[in-house]
Amino acid sequence: MKFIGYLQRFVSTLINNVEKKRILTNIKDYDTLETRHFIIRFDGKNDKIAYLTGEVAEKYYNAVCDMFNYYPEEKSIIIIYNDGDELLKNTRLNKQTYPMGSTIVE
Repeated sequence: MKFIGYLQRFVSTLINNVEKKRILTNIKDYDTLETRHFIIRFDGKNDKIAYLTGEVAEKYYNAVCDMFNYYPEEKSIIIIYNDGDELLKNTRLNKQTYPMGSTIVE
């Protein structure tokens, strides 16, 4: 039984890595903003949103990590899509409902 558990974890990790690479390849033309704990990928016309996202993410980073008692070893990636359809297409999620997100109106 232990072997099956190890095999399931290996396959799951492999699939997750392939999907992560596929998603990041699809946004290779996006701009990048790095903060202490995050890599934010965004379309160049969303730079104000990217900087705001970085500020808020860093502000709450320690509180969230403390709450889950988990500190990632690597920087977390945040992707800011131009619209919900682009998100659904790149992540292959259900095409009828957006999983999360909001609109910022200036």
